[in-house]
Amino acid sequence: MRLKNRSSLVCLLPLLFALAPSFSFAQLGPPGWKPTTETSWGGLNLLPDTTLIPTNDSPDAVNVMTDSGYLEKRPGNVRLTQVLNGYPLTYSSEWLAPSGTRYLIAESSSSVYETDFSSAPVLLSSVAAGYTIDPVAAFSKLWVADGYEPIWDWNETSTETVVDAQGNKAPECTFLTFANQRLYCANIPGGTNIDGEPNSSSALRISSEGAGSY
Repeated sequence: MRLKNRSSLVCLLPLLFALAPSFSFAQLGPPGWKPTTETSWGGLNLLPDTTLIPTNDSPDAVNVMTDSGYLEKRPGNVRLTQVLNGYPLTYSSEWLAPSGTRYLIAESSSSVYETDFSSAPVLLSSVAAGYTIDPVAAFSKLWVADGYEPIWDWNETSTETVVDAQGNKAPECTFLTFANQRLYCANIPGGTNIDGEPNSSSALRISSEGAGSY
């Protein structure tokens, strides 16, 4: 019985070879195409026509890097720091200080923190619940408004509430910006200002030229 089955298999082999041309493997390119070997990668090239770019460039590349001279998958992002465990950030931005140090300014759980990533974030100030800071860089300091407390500043060493020569505190700005060597304070909550005038959500006050005093 075994011999009979083996004889049948031998008889089928010529038939299988005869049918083989009707089966083929998928080609990697068009007919006549031959792959090339590259020893270095140039990068993404979107300038000339795709038929004119060098063979080591690509007209379409996503999530890859060529900085090391070869094509590799982008490793993705990494965590730089954790501001406050268990609490989301409600604000974050960068401040480039006059010293050249770059700081991350972040607000989390009604508190403002700074870090240059060399150590854990440091608490700068607290913020009233429901309010968000609006910082701006000016006059070699970071000035911060939150719509509840008067403007305060930070000079990389300490914080202080902004006051004028007579000791009057700056307004409680909701928005703060810097232009033309002046601070612009907008959307001031109710009450009266230092001149006894009523404030309003549409009020705008500006500082003295070249300084943060009002």
